[in-house]
Amino acid sequence: MRTFDQQSSKAYFAELLVAQAKHDGTPLSEAERYMLSWSESDPTFVQNPVLDEKFEQETTSEEYEKKIAALVKQAYRTAVASGPDGKDTFRTAYKALVQGDHYILIMVREALGIRLQSWWPF
Repeated sequence: MRTFDQQSSKAYFAELLVAQAKHDGTPLSEAERYMLSWSESDPTFVQNPVLDEKFEQETTSEEYEKKIAALVKQAYRTAVASGPDGKDTFRTAYKALVQGDHYILIMVREALGIRLQSWWPF
């Protein structure tokens, strides 16, 4: 089983979502990819005012969060369909992610909510 800390968990989800968006034919812009890494608690995250501004020009937070939540749902379905390891990896990464204040966590929770709790049967 793969292990995660907050940074590797955030990177795992970001990579999954970028790949899912590309697979779906709607690749994420540079600003959208940057926002997947946005964090209040990650000491390695460096805020980029240019990309912050670009993001604000491209979309609203509400539209972005809806788009990313849809990608999370599809990425989760794909992970679950790949076998028990995919589902377990998703859950393990989530457990590490919730230990910090990361923007991507809002969309993961919105998309999956309670499904990532260890007792959820599906």
